[in-house]
Amino acid sequence: MLRGKTGDDRIFMGDDSFVLAEGGDGTDTVAVDFALDLTNVSDDALSGIESFDLGGNSAAAMTLGVDDVLAATSGKNALTETENTPVNRGGEEGAVKVFGEEWEISSDQIDTDGDLIEES
Repeated sequence: MLRGKTGDDRIFMGDDSFVLAEGGDGTDTVAVDFALDLTNVSDDALSGIESFDLGGNSAAAMTLGVDDVLAATSGKNALTETENTPVNRGGEEGAVKVFGEEWEISSDQIDTDGDLIEES
């Protein structure tokens, strides 16, 4: 069980066998260096997460669906100022796979303070 405190937290995961990862207040990031498949993780296992960091490891990847995003983000993201929108950082091209039809994928770049620094 991984629980963040008040403020910005960085939660490191070594594998996807976690039971609960809760960000708490602030801007919270889950960092992984393996292939995290959120479609195989219980929807209530993640909450209060604003971003995922896939780092520079070529093994780091993420698979997710709409229900995973809704469960993990828990409302308004302080980084994007929008509802239910996680930020994915790092990883190689194609490292994030999404399932479902209700997606709007953006390649906007933001800094860690949430300011948009480049829009594509």
